[in-house]
Amino acid sequence: MESFKGIDMKKVINVICIKWGNAYDANYVNTLKNMIKRHTSYTFDFYCFTEDSEGLDEDIIIKPLPVLNTIKENEQSGSRKDLQRATGNQRGSSVEKNGVVE
Repeated sequence: MESFKGIDMKKVINVICIKWGNAYDANYVNTLKNMIKRHTSYTFDFYCFTEDSEGLDEDIIIKPLPVLNTIKENEQSGSRKDLQRATGNQRGSSVEKNGVVE
């Protein structure tokens, strides 16, 4: 069997991407798949998790995105913004020690 750095070259590799929203169109996903195909000798299956599969190449395996209970940044409750203001941390992250957010 052919192998490279311990990987069986005949084994099928799974490549997964996520296309969510409209920041990137199908052309970006198709280009990603084609670049991987062009620059690897591995056999691979290319999966795309998306809510909009229009324009994706036929050989891309399309999977639906799960429904997430998320809120948009401008619709968030004041608690995170209040935490940012109180801590002076503009990035929104916090340090937790023993269950206490500092």
